Amino acid sequence: MRKSALFLTMAGFLLATGNANSADFGLYGTVGTVGLGGGVAVDLNNNIGFRLGYTTYSYDVDEVENSDLSFDGEADLGGLQAMVDWYPFGGGFHISAGLMDSVDLNARAVPIGESYVIDGVTYDADDIGDARGSVDFGSTAPYLGLGFGRALSADGHFSFIFDMGLIFTGKPDVALNVTCVAGDADFCSELAADVAAEEAAMQEDANDLKFWPVLSFGLSYKF
Repeated sequence: MRKSALFLTMAGFLLATGNANSADFGLYGTVGTVGLGGGVAVDLNNNIGFRLGYTTYSYDVDEVENSDLSFDGEADLGGLQAMVDWYPFGGGFHISAGLMDSVDLNARAVPIGESYVIDGVTYDADDIGDARGSVDFGSTAPYLGLGFGRALSADGHFSFIFDMGLIFTGKPDVALNVTCVAGDADFCSELAADVAAEEAAMQEDANDLKFWPVLSFGLSYKF
């Protein structure tokens, strides 16, 4: 099931937190390349901490060209995050690993000059009812990064933290769906073949998108 691995990690996080009576506890907020959000942080000791959070951000994608088509749509970033922070020297430098929700992109193809170009073939926009594409990076993905600053202050209430790393999304699944409204069955069959070829070309282009960069700045408060 989608996100089940992350939910299991969250359950383990909460269990560890509940059993760590001497742990420091706090809240944090973040802004970065995976959106705006925040969550809870727990330091079990001077070297190990946990973060469980949620970020979200959606932005419009305007006139983005992929292969022969131009798309307008929306990209959804962020989601649930579960991370373990390791402070090898007991200071602010840390190495983080965990799971994060992946990125989703959904867009509608926009006709250029009242026509669509699909696999090099020009089609009149009146013959196409709708053309939509999506890029799905699947469920949650592993994250690995490093940063500076502690998720919770070692000697006060407030702390700043900076993270940079990569979400290992793997190859996304690309889908291109085009509705034929022309009354000619042969025409619609040829269109379907060109759509399949265009989708394959888009998939080949997207196969290189195996990582999503993470840059994040945060502020926390320790209770």
